[in-house]
Amino acid sequence: MKIDYLKQVATNILNQEIKENNIDVNYKVLSGNEFDKYRKKFNIKRSDNNSFYDEECNTIFIVIGNDVNLDDRDFFDLIFECFHEIRHAVQKNFIKNSYEGFFYFIDDINSYNSFDYNNISHDGYFFEIDAEIYSVNKIRGYLKEKFQKNIKILLKKLI
Repeated sequence: MKIDYLKQVATNILNQEIKENNIDVNYKVLSGNEFDKYRKKFNIKRSDNNSFYDEECNTIFIVIGNDVNLDDRDFFDLIFECFHEIRHAVQKNFIKNSYEGFFYFIDDINSYNSFDYNNISHDGYFFEIDAEIYSVNKIRGYLKEKFQKNIKILLKKLI
């Protein structure tokens, strides 16, 4: 798969999610090389190509590998990351006294200890678990819709 195709897939997903969730968030879909100019600002090593949501500048960074021959796993990872990171933008709008809002508030306070968040307990925080669950549910629907559409196109060509 070509990077341009993956960028278009990511852009389509993010635009749809922004519309569905009625949120105001910026995003950048970048290759690893394009992301290089941001590495120093976010203190991210060259070997890391992880996507993330920067709440301070309200921007989602989706980072795609530099490899020209990206495979199905890269495609799946990209879709998953789009849903995961958009969920973080949605989370900041949780109603404060809701169930989700309460847990988001607790995690927000606990994550001020960035060593714990980045190095020890990252995957144990509510907002990470919530983003993972959201991604799994959304990717299932996304792939089912795309798969069924492709099957229908293929069947029309065969019949």
